[in-house]
Amino acid sequence: MASSSHVEQNDKLLSLLTTAGFSKSDITAFEQGKMQSGSIESLTERELAAKFGCTIDLPVDELTQNFLISQRKTDPSAFQVGTMDNLADLKLEPNREATAKLYMKGSSELNLSPQEATMFHDCKSADDVEATLRKVLKARYEKYKEMGLEGIDVYARGKKSYDPGAELKVKSNKLEILEKFAPVFYECLNKYPHSNPDNIEEEFSWVNFTIDDKPTICLVHKFGRKEGDVYVFSQRHFYVSRGHNSVQGVGGVFHLSDTKSAMVYASRTSTDQVAGFGGSAKRCIGSKIMTGKIAKNFEQARAKYNK
Repeated sequence: MASSSHVEQNDKLLSLLTTAGFSKSDITAFEQGKMQSGSIESLTERELAAKFGCTIDLPVDELTQNFLISQRKTDPSAFQVGTMDNLADLKLEPNREATAKLYMKGSSELNLSPQEATMFHDCKSADDVEATLRKVLKARYEKYKEMGLEGIDVYARGKKSYDPGAELKVKSNKLEILEKFAPVFYECLNKYPHSNPDNIEEEFSWVNFTIDDKPTICLVHKFGRKEGDVYVFSQRHFYVSRGHNSVQGVGGVFHLSDTKSAMVYASRTSTDQVAGFGGSAKRCIGSKIMTGKIAKNFEQARAKYNK
């Protein structure tokens, strides 16, 4: 006979899945061990958004230990991964020389503040560009760690600018599900670093993703904590060098048994490519493509545990 705590936990998971918009048939398939995924409403005209749910054959404590592992182990597009202590290892690969020229000529393809863009004016080589980029990344990391979302500098867009920090605020604030099920972590997500609850786990890293055969450098903040009987976590790309503007994923891991856990996750990516004329159709198509890619990564990771 199931314990009252186990029944309560299952009811909590069912409530969350329902609140997240999963249908009865989705939940039935979820309970049968099938990965469930789908698009969710975009919060801005630049956003692609998706949700996921699955069971994993690991207890919660063991699964959450894997949360802070190297991105390279979970994402095949990660060309390089490092901590903030080894920025010297960062390389503008692949297509190093061509990418360095983008920085030297001040390409609008890159995400840089006006002040950061001027730092590359005197660069004469790819070595110079890499050294300058490391300074930019270190400064952005230090400012974010001190000020949180308020410390994220804007990206220059010709005569206009784009504010990734402001959009991440929208992503974080509009998490009514998180506010309901994990209010302490919700406050931490919105007020980092000024909200610092007990038992918070966090890691900062840089990742060089290969996107369109070019290097895309991201600064990543992973943090999570046990809140009640649920482990809640976030992965936030608070700087992205090109291709898109920012990324934030938020999820929760629930206890099902001594050998099984359930995970629910939502991801939001901001990109200029789905804004403007025809944006609604672009976001619909883009969200479906993104959902498929992330679901594939989840399935690959899950396959390692569900044996």
